[in-house]
Amino acid sequence: STPEVRHSGYSENYRESRYNVEIDLMFCAAIIILVKYSQEKYKQFEGKIVEVLVEGYSKKDESILTGYTTDMKLVNFKGDESSLGKIIKVKIDKAHLYYLSGEQVS
Repeated sequence: STPEVRHSGYSENYRESRYNVEIDLMFCAAIIILVKYSQEKYKQFEGKIVEVLVEGYSKKDESILTGYTTDMKLVNFKGDESSLGKIIKVKIDKAHLYYLSGEQVS
């Protein structure tokens, strides 16, 4: 233990604990900033028609198809299963935190 720690009035355990709390708070703040950025980025797709490479069915709902845009955004949408393996157009209805949802258009 250094002289500064002995004379600061706080134990080393307290100071280390306090430091860990501050690191946790900074980490949480960074996560909040990233989530906000992601929401804003995905929100700009609402109402737009995007090209999607149809890869398969949603893991959560087999009535929903899933694929990726040309810039690798995940899209879940209502569409025709004959579209599997094809690039199709999807109108984006809603932006979610990590994916987009919409409906296949002709």
